[in-house]
Amino acid sequence: MRGSTFRYGIKYLERKNAIPIDVASLPLLENEFITEDVFDIFTGIKDAAPDSWGRAVMERRANREMREDEFLLASNDNRVGALSFSERCHLRCHRPMTSFRI
Repeated sequence: MRGSTFRYGIKYLERKNAIPIDVASLPLLENEFITEDVFDIFTGIKDAAPDSWGRAVMERRANREMREDEFLLASNDNRVGALSFSERCHLRCHRPMTSFRI
């Protein structure tokens, strides 16, 4: 996987206490952000992925190497951190919050 796109949900941007995931590369704007080709995912989002131990466990269960987006999507909401990931938009938002080009 090389490159990804990100867009904040409308309801999140409307919040008075909204904060950017990554101040440098993902400011609070309605834009669709695109990573540079050399990066597979934004740093602020990649930081929410499982650590090396979690990755090893997940890959052992899958019996294969996994892509970065698969680690994020396989992480459930029952974990430390405020970010959650889904292939579908939850009913609370008006457009997909993240998308990955694979």
